[in-house]
Amino acid sequence: MRKYNNKKEIFPLGADERCHISTDSSQTGLNNNIMVVGGSGSGKTVSVMLPMICNLENANAVVVHTKRGIYDKSKKLLEEKGYNVLFVDLNNPAKSPYGYDPLLQCNSLADVRNLAHTIAYTETSKSEPPRDPFWVQNAENITYVILRYIYDGHYSKGHTMKEALYLLDNLSYSDNHNLKEPPPTMKDFREAAFKFSDGTKENSTLEKERELKKEYPLHYEMRKWYKYDKEIYDIWHRFLGLGDVTGGSVVTSTMNPINSIFTDEIRNLFNENHPQFDARELLKPKTVVFIYVSPVNTAQHRFCSIIYQQLFKSLFELGEAGVEGVLPYPVHVLCDDFATGCKVQDFQDLISIFREKGISATMLVQSESQLSSMYGKNNATTIINNCDTYIYLGGMDMDTATNVSKRLNRPMNDVLDMPLGQELFFRRGQKPVVTKRYDTFKAMEEMKQQRKNLRKC
Repeated sequence: MRKYNNKKEIFPLGADERCHISTDSSQTGLNNNIMVVGGSGSGKTVSVMLPMICNLENANAVVVHTKRGIYDKSKKLLEEKGYNVLFVDLNNPAKSPYGYDPLLQCNSLADVRNLAHTIAYTETSKSEPPRDPFWVQNAENITYVILRYIYDGHYSKGHTMKEALYLLDNLSYSDNHNLKEPPPTMKDFREAAFKFSDGTKENSTLEKERELKKEYPLHYEMRKWYKYDKEIYDIWHRFLGLGDVTGGSVVTSTMNPINSIFTDEIRNLFNENHPQFDARELLKPKTVVFIYVSPVNTAQHRFCSIIYQQLFKSLFELGEAGVEGVLPYPVHVLCDDFATGCKVQDFQDLISIFREKGISATMLVQSESQLSSMYGKNNATTIINNCDTYIYLGGMDMDTATNVSKRLNRPMNDVLDMPLGQELFFRRGQKPVVTKRYDTFKAMEEMKQQRKNLRKC
């Protein structure tokens, strides 16, 4: 792996030059996490995210955006700078240039367990934990067993999320009473196949086995677990031993998140015709990945939370494996509408260790209250405290205004009544800056003119 290349970027985050920050952490002594707070239409994307993208020179980035124009405005400029630009379109997966298969991103059984956990808990994504964890825990176990079966390579049809979902789609309990005492060997299984016939033995055992495999593909596959891993098989066997009502409820608890995340549209991302995005792409120089998410499609936000979860974990592990224990190129993860979809599990813990691996996160939220509703008040405070740069662009949230007024050391009315287009810029180690939003479009026109002049020369 290449040696760490920490050539600094300069991000203009406000009209005042004091808001033009260096990303060289070794020089500044600060982390590069940025919290951007502002009501809808306040300019978070145009005045902060877009300037950061346009001023990339050396670092890599992952841009999760909910405005289609961000990719269109940035692609050509980045390519002219020599960047390789990848695009994952969650809103139109069938035509997305790149797909994303979460099971292929798993590099260990711990990753498979984390994926099962993220899927199972997606329905409890707000700050409140599930009232009765029994159902969610069982859903996680069943999901894990099936994902692991595919991951370990036991399924003859393939090893991707597509095959795992095919088996999960066939999860049922209504007929499990016929399978509560599954025989331990495939020989016994073939004998048991007659239980599903009309009682005659006119057809061959092979035909009966095919009949059972077609009608109960998941149960057929799970019987093989006994010879591969009895400990894992016991999880499945305990599920089969539940009562009809309890078993049916576990099935419902398992399938609800599966159906809410993996819609028919999202499943197109697992198409073998798609090249699959992998976090290891970010080990290459000058790489930017755009991930477009519809602002109103909750299924896409839920799937995106899986991408976030796996991305941050993978980047940390790739950095850990680096020559100096850090990524070869810094990676900025820009997160639009960060608190409107599903939360990233344990993000309050992850963000505290980003800096040491060359990772940073820029989070765009409408208010601190919105972040608290997603992560809980204490965790939201931890996330904000791990951002050495905080930008406020206005809004009507009283809790946010109260906190900002304390940071600014001014009356709360000064914050609530701040003019449109104004910005409050806070950076650890310096006094707050009251300035105007950065004029991105004017700057982009100047950059275009500069490139034209260079071509003439």
